[in-house]
Amino acid sequence: MEKFENPAERVEKISAFQEKYLPEGMRTQKKVNLVIAAGMELLYARRANIEGVENLPESGPFIVVANHFNVKETEILLATLKNYDAHLVTAKKIHGEHPITKLKLKAVRGITVPESLAHLSSEEKEELLERIPSGRIKEKYQAVVDQEAAGETDRTGLIEFVRSSVALLSRGDVLIIYPEGLWLFDGEHGEPRGQNLYQGLDGFSTVAEQYKKLTGEDVPIIPISVFRENTQSEVRIGNPSFIADNDTELSTTDWYMQQIADRLPEDQRGHYGNNEE
Repeated sequence: MEKFENPAERVEKISAFQEKYLPEGMRTQKKVNLVIAAGMELLYARRANIEGVENLPESGPFIVVANHFNVKETEILLATLKNYDAHLVTAKKIHGEHPITKLKLKAVRGITVPESLAHLSSEEKEELLERIPSGRIKEKYQAVVDQEAAGETDRTGLIEFVRSSVALLSRGDVLIIYPEGLWLFDGEHGEPRGQNLYQGLDGFSTVAEQYKKLTGEDVPIIPISVFRENTQSEVRIGNPSFIADNDTELSTTDWYMQQIADRLPEDQRGHYGNNEE
């Protein structure tokens, strides 16, 4: 952890980091476009049953980690967090390169992270590609598979993502992260994913650790579970906590994913359905 001799030294170091690594277009704090936020709240958040809003801090920084079943989690979360400078973290090749999705991402001040399928075996990757319908998305997944088969990683992109994330958090912003990573096109009736939890990936814990190295402070992490019950969207906001609060044998990622799972219906807890401390 960085140690500072006085408060001025800390402020100077953080300011220098922000000057170097804040993403272009986000150099000043600015809430999500109010028209967009109002539309998302009217169409999604107001129709959702949201529990635990009182658990949200009065201000940032904090990291939200949530499941991503495609029940309009993004719209609901952005609307719920409209009073913060919240940034959605999404896939670089799939959402950050296409002209239309790139514009949408810019509108909500999102940032991208390089995709990974490294947690799948070669056979599982082949089966995944067979399940994805032909088109742009399949080409993007194929590019990820090919890159990993060649032993290549977008290390520069990963470093840029972590630095951008830490810079945004260090001025009081909020990150929304889906630790499950890419959808595996394992849903019923051609849906891109099943309605149960995948095992989480470690990106958000790395961001939290690097934030502490820069600022000397822990960043709160809040688990949020989103699911559909009949036709109603249900949102369960957990308590904020820090990495250091984990007194279990679970990894940081699995500890937070378990908290997400505990607020989901039992049949949607997937990989975390039978985890015990």
